[in-house]
Amino acid sequence: TDPSGFHLTNIILHMLNTVLLYALLRSLALPAVLCTAASALFAVHPINTEAIAWIAGRNDPLLFLFLLLTCVSAVKSRATGRRALKTTLCLCAGLSYGMALFTKESAIVVLPLLLLIDRCDCARSHPASRAERAMRYGMLATITVVFFTAQQAVLHKVAPGFAFHPDVRSFLTPCIINLYYLKALLLPVNLTVDPSFFI
Repeated sequence: TDPSGFHLTNIILHMLNTVLLYALLRSLALPAVLCTAASALFAVHPINTEAIAWIAGRNDPLLFLFLLLTCVSAVKSRATGRRALKTTLCLCAGLSYGMALFTKESAIVVLPLLLLIDRCDCARSHPASRAERAMRYGMLATITVVFFTAQQAVLHKVAPGFAFHPDVRSFLTPCIINLYYLKALLLPVNLTVDPSFFI
């Protein structure tokens, strides 16, 4: 009956995410001033209000925590020359990616994010070997396939008649939702935990 513990947990998660975001940006060799400014903006931006203040929105800060851990581990594994530490960091990246998928399926966004980080950062520092990249992305792809295969098996047991039949109009939904969140990011007014989309 007392929500204060839940709210405290969400605030601690948000604080951890802010620190991890700073650590990720610093590991990409960005200037400290830029990393501090970006992390501070993330910490106080009103778009995070619904995920932090709304107890049921906890899966968002948890997802972001595991995604940041995945990215930090992957970037640091590329930067180290010690084989044992590189393997440990790769395993940490895989474990945190698996946890992110179990938190929310949209964690799959980490794959293109890591590809983008590799593409932008490799030219400046710590280029990874082809074998190392193949191992890292092979592990993440395997985790993805195993997760979604297991998920489908469970869904078919729980609801045997469950089948997804896409409607062409449903492809517009993500575009409209992303435009809404882009507007909320750039112009954070009239925010709500339950936005309505007339689709």
